[in-house]
Amino acid sequence: MSHAIMQRMTRLDQIGRAPIIPFTCANVKFVEDAARLLYSQLNEEPKIIDFRVVCSHFESLHSHDAVAVLCRGVDGGFRAEFEDFSNLNS
Repeated sequence: MSHAIMQRMTRLDQIGRAPIIPFTCANVKFVEDAARLLYSQLNEEPKIIDFRVVCSHFESLHSHDAVAVLCRGVDGGFRAEFEDFSNLNS
């Protein structure tokens, strides 16, 4: 593929993402930050005995997704082991 065609494709990709850029730049969070935020809110709710937070950022630019898993840590409860990330995007 020629350099000119690649530049044009890159520009089209940038134009396609343009509407979401202001939102994403204004709300920058790593997946770990999102998981910690959910954890802190769930942990403050007295009616919730145990929970597991599973967050994934489905990458379009990299060959892997960013993931974070947290749990409250109740004896005999949820564990932070989670491997079924493929079903999160359905």
